[in-house]
Amino acid sequence: MVNRYARDRYSIAFFLDPNPDALLATLPSATGALGRAKYPPIRASDFLRARLDPTYAHAMPRN
Repeated sequence: MVNRYARDRYSIAFFLDPNPDALLATLPSATGALGRAKYPPIRASDFLRARLDPTYAHAMPRN
């Protein structure tokens, strides 16, 4: 791939494979100004599915 922009681009590999039943939630120290999390807690399997489904939507059977 050719970088056609005037600034450098960097990529970092990130692999995620948590326990499917693990609950992912915002750390208490990372809440917004009102003390509330930006996102609600979610199970790891639901989060991963939400990220992967759009990627593979073209291969999913249509009802």
